[in-house]
Parts: sequence; C-alpha cells; structure tokens
Amino acid sequence: MQKLDDRADKVIRDAALRIVMETAFVPWPLADVLLVFLSSMQMFRRIAQIYGSRPGVVASWTLTEGICPTGGCRSSV
Repeated sequence: MQKLDDRADKVIRDAALRIVMETAFVPWPLADVLLVFLSSMQMFRRIAQIYGSRPGVVASWTLTEGICPTGGCRSSV
C-alpha cells in the first residue's frame, strides 16, 4: 500500500505544481477557476486509477463532492 500512497503523493505534487504554473500566467480569474477545476478533476481521476478505480463523469463528480463537501470546488465554476 505504501507504493500506491507514494504514487498518489507524486500525482498530488505534480498537480499542485502544474496548477501554480497555470494560474501564475493567466490574467483572468474565471480562467484560473476553470483551470484549477479541470486540473483537480484530472488529479482525482489519476489518484482513483492508482487505487484501482476507473471513475466516469458521475463518479468523478461524486468524488469531488466527497473531497469538497462545502461545495467550494463545485460552486466556483
């Protein structure tokens, strides 16, 4: 299980770095929100695949609700 956790940590670190770089160069706040949302969904999907799941659109949305229960991730788009 430690190998899977290490791979998931790498995905998270890579996604965080990518999000920082993307938002640093985009001057429009709405585009920033969209980029963060799309990158987060991609990260969620990759982490789920590492642990043996293949989430579709509905499962990804459900996963987003589980990770962001306050709705901050969903209501920003």
